[in-house]
Amino acid sequence: MSKRKNRSSKICLIFLSLIALLTIHSVTVFAQNKCSKSGDAQKFTFHNATTKPVEIKVVSNDCKEGGGKLLKAGDKAGGTSYTGVVFRIYEFGTGRLISEVVLEKSKPLYTISEPKKSTAKSAIRIKPDEGFLKATNEIRAKRNLSPMKLDQRLTNACQFLADLMAEVDKGYPVHKASELGKKKQYKKRNKAKQRLVFYGWDKKNTAHFEATALDTVQEYNLIGNNFANIWANSNTHDKPFFDKHRVKYNRVGFGVAKAKRGTNRYYACAIFGREKN
Repeated sequence: MSKRKNRSSKICLIFLSLIALLTIHSVTVFAQNKCSKSGDAQKFTFHNATTKPVEIKVVSNDCKEGGGKLLKAGDKAGGTSYTGVVFRIYEFGTGRLISEVVLEKSKPLYTISEPKKSTAKSAIRIKPDEGFLKATNEIRAKRNLSPMKLDQRLTNACQFLADLMAEVDKGYPVHKASELGKKKQYKKRNKAKQRLVFYGWDKKNTAHFEATALDTVQEYNLIGNNFANIWANSNTHDKPFFDKHRVKYNRVGFGVAKAKRGTNRYYACAIFGREKN
């Protein structure tokens, strides 16, 4: 009798545990250090208003995507993080990116809605450089800063490096062709300053700021937006976005290339410059 009773107790305990896991509706599952050196502590809640489970991933301290948290249809979950921290919401099972959320001050609730069905208009592919410029100027507008302009010369210099990084695919971003073993072949385009001159940027506009990164982006149309937010919310590459540098940049170029290995991995480069009137 005692063995049968113990076995029944164990089955009951497992059953109750499963029920507890399946009926959680509002739990604290996120706690994130800030990716940016600015930002206030912010309580937040995500509400999955879709009919399917979603996976929520947070951009970590080093501005890379961290492990995900599963949120069932109709459920809510939240915690405390910092304004400016980025979350990405994926459709569970397919890995499709539904949306990207940047925590805002005094906004406690974020509703995850059903992804819009593809239409002829939404099927239009947004060029990464145009998406990057749009996201950059939206970020600047929140600080009442003047918009930047996209410069093809800076974009060409960036695209060269992005293509080179993707071709060699070291697994990390670089700033020099020599770091990829290509110094002899690309002696005149080894450094950012040399690449700028090579692609027609005026020598008198010597000041520049270059950012490079490697990240996974599920949705092609969000590539530019993704890298703009990564850099703007970092400790090391945020200066040109917010005019924190001694030079107030007014031009930007952006290049991106898909890595040779893996799925949806992209190398990106942005160069900020100031064109004198």
